This record gives sequence, structure tokens and C-alpha cells, in this order.
Amino acid sequence: MEASETTGADARTAAVPSRAASMAARTGLGLVLAGTVCLLLYLDSLRDAGLVYGAVALGVTVIALEEFARLAGKAGLHPSRPALVLGGAALFALQWSVRAIGGFQPWSAGYALLAAMTICLLAARVLRARTEHALESAATVVMGWAYVPMMVGFLTATRLEWGVAGLITVLAVCKGSSSAAYFVGSLLGRRKLLPQVSPNKTVAGAVGAMAGAVAIALALSLSPLSVMAVEVAPAFGLLVGLAALLGDLAESLLKREAGLKDSGRLLPGFGGMLDMLDDLLFAAPASFLFLHVHHLSTLGA
Repeated sequence: MEASETTGADARTAAVPSRAASMAARTGLGLVLAGTVCLLLYLDSLRDAGLVYGAVALGVTVIALEEFARLAGKAGLHPSRPALVLGGAALFALQWSVRAIGGFQPWSAGYALLAAMTICLLAARVLRARTEHALESAATVVMGWAYVPMMVGFLTATRLEWGVAGLITVLAVCKGSSSAAYFVGSLLGRRKLLPQVSPNKTVAGAVGAMAGAVAIALALSLSPLSVMAVEVAPAFGLLVGLAALLGDLAESLLKREAGLKDSGRLLPGFGGMLDMLDDLLFAAPASFLFLHVHHLSTLGA
């Protein structure tokens, strides 16, 4: 009995430096990623067309779609990988390119493009008389298009409407929220949030995420990069924080269905591209719609 208790105590003691080392490694890699993003945003700010953003976001979209196709395959579905990846890349590229058409926003163009691509997808199956797995394949492909490139399209609209400052705001609040959730949850988390969906998420982490999002939104609203009034910054932070948390949980749901811990092995400690993008996929439309309504309210004031 005493021996087993000693062994258990030793194991708990050993887990502390192990967790600290893991957090340190993740923090270091996170800082490198943040620095890389800052460099890319600076380069993108040098041109109004957003060419750097477009090229990087297209690559991110393609990798995320590849991982989504893998998740779907592991879950026993049968999506057409070429249709999913190539069609999704085309959807993003078309949303980005409509910036040249005055008054035609990428997010609104996305709806029309998604409808047209869905029609083409089903028409191709009809003409080829492919009935096997027709429903699940088409539904999975369309969901992949809506889940990744359509959501990223709202980030495109933010870049074109509010420039690099808008992108920085969305990225900083979203990723700051997720980072706060990780650190607070790791240090203080005890009670699980939704263990049947994500066993590592805690209530303390969720509270930390909201607090971090509000703090960053307030700080940015007082900075030269401000794209909103300071009085609405807390509401923006809460909305983006909630959207980011829901996006994280939504991808966890997909991974559990597929029986996978990570969507890929792109970076140690971070998983795949979809793992790094999941919170932003929900935060992008939420933040764009908030900023759009806020902008309209200031015009009417």
C-alpha cells in the first residue's frame, strides 16, 4: 500500500515538470508563429490589394480542406477529395477576386458561388449516373466548402473592409482567447466543460478565454489599430471569445467522430492546420458581422 502511494506521488511530481516543459515548448513555438504572422501582415500592409493575405490564406485553405477530407474518410464517409479541395480552393479564390467588383462583398459572393458549385457537383453525378454514396459524398463536400473557404471568406471581407488593422483585431482577439483558455485551463482547470466532446476543455479555461478576449479587444480599441469604439470592445471580445470556443469544440466533435486526436501533424503541440484554424473559422464571420453592424450604427449616429 505504501509502495503504491509512493509511486503515485512520484508520478504526480514527475508530471509537473513534464507539463511545464510542454507549456514552455508550446509557448515558444506559438511566439514563433505569432512573429511569422506579424511579418506576413506587415508585408500585406505594403499593398492595398491584399496579395500576401490572398496567397497565404489560399494555402491555408487547401491544407485545411485536405485534413477535412481525411477526417471525413476516417469517419467512414466518401467525399470526392478533388472536388472538395479544388472546389474549395476555387471558392476562396473567387471570393477574394470579387474585390474588384464595386459593392460586391466576398461573403455575399460566397453564397452565390456555393449555390452554383453545389448545383455543378450534383449535376456532374447525375450526368455520370453515380448513385453510390451520392448523398453522403455530396453533403460532405458541400459542408467542407461551407466550413472552410466560406468561413475564411469573412476574413477576406474583413481584410478588404478594415485593412490589416481589421485582420490584426480578429486574429489577436481570437488567438488571444484560445491561448488564455489553454494556460488558465492548464493551471487552474478542474471541472470539465464538455468531456463527451472535448475531454481537455475546462470551465476555468472557458472563463479565461472570455476574460482574455475582452482584455485584448479593449487594448486594441485604445490603440492606433482601433477599428471600433472602446465602449463596444467588451461585447466584441465576448462574442469573438464565444465563437472561438464553439469553433474549437465543433472541430473536436468532428475529430471524435473520426477517432482522431488531431486533424494532422503539421506542428508539434498544435496538430494540423484545421486544429490551428478551428477557432478562427467561427470567429471570422462573428467578428465581421459585429464590425459591419457597428460601422452601420456609427454612420447612422
